[in-house]
Amino acid sequence: MRCRGLRATTIAAVMAQVAACELYIAPTPAEPDAAPACDPARFAACAENCEYSCDRQATCVDGLVPLWQLEPTPCWEWTDSCAPVGYQTCAAGCDVEGAVWEVPGAVVAEARLCAESPTARVGDACPNGRWDCRPTRLEPQPDGSLRQIYLDCENRVCAEQPPPDRPTFLAACDKVDPAEVAPWIGSGATGVITNISTPCLLVDDGTCLHVGRTYGCDGDWDCPQGASCERLSWLDGEVAPTGGVCRPGLRGTPIAVELLPRRACVAGAGLGSR
Repeated sequence: MRCRGLRATTIAAVMAQVAACELYIAPTPAEPDAAPACDPARFAACAENCEYSCDRQATCVDGLVPLWQLEPTPCWEWTDSCAPVGYQTCAAGCDVEGAVWEVPGAVVAEARLCAESPTARVGDACPNGRWDCRPTRLEPQPDGSLRQIYLDCENRVCAEQPPPDRPTFLAACDKVDPAEVAPWIGSGATGVITNISTPCLLVDDGTCLHVGRTYGCDGDWDCPQGASCERLSWLDGEVAPTGGVCRPGLRGTPIAVELLPRRACVAGAGLGSR
């Protein structure tokens, strides 16, 4: 409440003017607009609680991992697209180019897709579940062999687990069309082709073409013992899926062709069994 137009200078004049002045009552501020009611017909794409949650796929491409908003977005603020709020930059690039982790809830695992992320070890704490027990990697051992320690979260501690079951790894890709692989015979190429719906490793040693079944992966932990996960070129024109494929030995090293069945050789070289 306040008076308008006070201009008197003496006390008596001020008192007289106050007694006769118009009293002004400031208006009450308007209430902010209430959130729209959750109308399923209006917000058909949203959940029943009228919130929209983007699928949190932690993925690494060209050394960048998008960071997503952890809290769901009210439907009336939804812009019909999921956009990252920033990016995690990997100093040493992606551990596996194109790898995708389905990360639940508010688990922040983006940095673990980077190549510089330390390898998880037995006994590490895992308050966020198995995401804290990754990455595990195939590593050289003192005796010259290669071994990976597979982990899962048990009682909030990373514990050793058996490797995944990959029964047909490096088995013959007998459905591959010979005409399809003919261009790579004697080419020295290394990559992936498709065998119906199964990816197959293709390695040519300059004389013979070796082809064996493999599996898609997002990290070494998806591969059998003695194998690692690597992003390789798809040679048959197929669109490469996310992540890599399992291959024998350490990623970035030549693949031992003797581990894969021979598929075809240059004229006069002969096939043999391996």
